[in-house]
Amino acid sequence: MAQSDDESNIPVESGPEREARIQSLYKQLDIKNTGKLDRRALKEGFARINHPLQNADSFIDNVMRAADVNHDGVIEVPPVSLTNWLTLTVPRIQDIYHRDREGIASSIRSYRHFS
Repeated sequence: MAQSDDESNIPVESGPEREARIQSLYKQLDIKNTGKLDRRALKEGFARINHPLQNADSFIDNVMRAADVNHDGVIEVPPVSLTNWLTLTVPRIQDIYHRDREGIASSIRSYRHFS
């Protein structure tokens, strides 16, 4: 079970826990079950699971840039190299989150206001 990091209050996960969580999220976001997410599919997936950041367009754009490792406009997570993909993309997405906290917080407040 994930424990909390005392400084940031962010859960600390083991590698297998993180892989399982990301794989589960990816499957939920991949509405058409293609194994690929473009920006539209990512946004539609966030809306489908009613994610608080579903309307945070700048965050979604930044996630696309961070997670699209071959820069073709599509996020693909090859099942064989999920660990490598996570190692490459998770720090990028965490950096985006930390740099854009106010924008994200504003999107979450708007989401809560309208839901």
